[in-house]
Amino acid sequence: MKRILKDRPLYISLVAFGFVMVHTALTLLNIIPNVWAGVLAKDASVAVTLFLGTAAASAILAGFAGVVVVFGLTADGERFRIFRVESGQRLQSNWTSTSLAGFTAAGLSLASSILVVNGPAFLAPWVFEMSLFLMAHGAVRTIWILRELVTVVRSQDLTWSKEKMTRKITADSFK
Repeated sequence: MKRILKDRPLYISLVAFGFVMVHTALTLLNIIPNVWAGVLAKDASVAVTLFLGTAAASAILAGFAGVVVVFGLTADGERFRIFRVESGQRLQSNWTSTSLAGFTAAGLSLASSILVVNGPAFLAPWVFEMSLFLMAHGAVRTIWILRELVTVVRSQDLTWSKEKMTRKITADSFK
């Protein structure tokens, strides 16, 4: 199960979508209380500000995810090449999903603000809820990828350091 969560980011997004659909249905059928009622009860500008602020945060996340991916793609060294080759399709899925999640969350947040203004306003919070799930998923996955890349950098630095120390000791011993 853990491997599926790591290697298949689309599955997590689909589960989040399913959760939002069930949450929406249960709320609209009055089975559970509407946690978004307060957002829509306020002046429309309050909801629009909240949704657009989240769109901006999501766009920043997508940009940061892109920086992490570019770092991983352009980093030189044997360990990075091995990392990229051995990871294959899993790596491609993970790297593209982080930026995609951020951009999609930004788009959904923007769509939420448009729904508040142009209607149907009652759908806006549910679209926004999906954007929050995607933003959270993208952020967690981006940090996870960053940690993996830092591990590769550390491993490469340790190898370089050991080689340098070995050469220094060998060179000094012949003087």
